[in-house]
Amino acid sequence: MTAQRIGNNILAESIRLADDGDGAADAGVRGGKPSRLFTLLDIVNHYCAGQLTWLLERIALFQKELAARKKQVGGGAAPKLNQSVAFHSLWKNAIDCTVAAGFTDALHDISRIHVPKPDAKEQPDLSTIIATLRSIQQSIYDDMKKRHFLSVAPDRVGFLEPLPNIPPFSKQPDIGYQEHIFWGNGKNYKIRSAIPDIKAAGNCLAAECPTAAVFHAMRATEHGIRALATRLKVVALTRRGKPQPIEFADWEAMIVAINTRVKAMAQMPRSARRQRRVAHYSDLADKCWYMKELWRNDLMHTRVTFNRSEAYGILQRVREFMQLVEKRV
Repeated sequence: MTAQRIGNNILAESIRLADDGDGAADAGVRGGKPSRLFTLLDIVNHYCAGQLTWLLERIALFQKELAARKKQVGGGAAPKLNQSVAFHSLWKNAIDCTVAAGFTDALHDISRIHVPKPDAKEQPDLSTIIATLRSIQQSIYDDMKKRHFLSVAPDRVGFLEPLPNIPPFSKQPDIGYQEHIFWGNGKNYKIRSAIPDIKAAGNCLAAECPTAAVFHAMRATEHGIRALATRLKVVALTRRGKPQPIEFADWEAMIVAINTRVKAMAQMPRSARRQRRVAHYSDLADKCWYMKELWRNDLMHTRVTFNRSEAYGILQRVREFMQLVEKRV
């Protein structure tokens, strides 16, 4: 293992974990593809938590044993043979553990320590061994403190990108993933340009960054408004008297043009079909204004922030809008 295999950020996109040689990919990799979501079990396995816990406990117990002997015979006394064996064994175990966990800084510090073999003539005294064990212990603790992970609340796991269905990680949580939030079954996307922002909105909500989640939800909504304008054949957008493509138009210009098309539709000969279309597109146009005035403008001009529940509610409203647009695109 190497320290680069997971890194310090559980959501790092540059993760590339290797095969251990037994034919099975490491935790965090599903079928050779890096995953953005790691379970606590993945982290425990990757960082050899059981082995590290055993090692640190053995070091602590051995220090206590040596401290008791030091109190009896003095710090300058030589250790017993079995204590020299245990000291050398713990030092080797510390190297093995830091290699396995990818703790490069701790490995560098521990590797520089000279620990003689138990049968060597010259052995460090009790005080030196105790100090060395403390140094090994501290190096491991310091390296552990450098690893920071984002903890995703259980009710937010479903907003992160799903794990591929590859055993033994095929069981998915019983909660809709962020793409499903907007598209129902998440299989037949029509407004595909919105997918990156939908993923980002879900990830931000999971990471407890609610205002960022709303920001990406508004970007996804803009793709929906463009799709709606295209569906209504809005082509006469202008800015300062010059033609403007839809992808460069602001919300207000697109919404005004959409409303103009809906009003023209309402002037067509009456029929049940016309009535349904006018009602549907009028509702969508109203939702566009609503989102623009209530959320988008204040958000973009830094006049408002959102909390966890507010962001979730906004994403649900955006979902409803996107699903309605999808029916007509």
